[in-house]
Amino acid sequence: MQEQLNLLPGVKVNSLIDLVNFRPITDSAKQLAMRHKSNYVLTFNSFDYKVVLDQFQYENNIPIAYYNIRTSVGFTLYESNGVYFKKLKGSAEEPADNGGDESALPATAREAGLEAIKDYLPFTITNSRSLYGQGVPLTQSITQIQKGRFDLAYKILSPLIDGADKKLAGMAA
Repeated sequence: MQEQLNLLPGVKVNSLIDLVNFRPITDSAKQLAMRHKSNYVLTFNSFDYKVVLDQFQYENNIPIAYYNIRTSVGFTLYESNGVYFKKLKGSAEEPADNGGDESALPATAREAGLEAIKDYLPFTITNSRSLYGQGVPLTQSITQIQKGRFDLAYKILSPLIDGADKKLAGMAA
């Protein structure tokens, strides 16, 4: 998960491992932020996993059980002042191999951690649309789109979208 956090602009990860049963509180988050010149402190609070029976079936009169590993994690994201914080929780479930062994545990732990902080990770959504060039207004809008003048293309297409011709409206949309 440290790799994903490092992808965020302006984020530097300091891993501080405390072997004592340390319960983070607002004062300790504030002190850590000041000591490391951080805007935020992310604390790892909980980790739990279970091997659970997913399904049971017979194949050639032989009983076969299929198991999953279910993992949950909890974090707290503190602002540097230590006053404001947000609880972050994530969970994941993956099929277990070989009758319930725990080899899938690292993968589910990683997925649960990413689920907990997903709102803070960068992502991109790309939508692809066909460009219809039948008729003068549509051809003009394509020219503007290709030149990166999306505001002008919108001005050309907007009246067509609201127009009476449904086929033209669909192509303009």
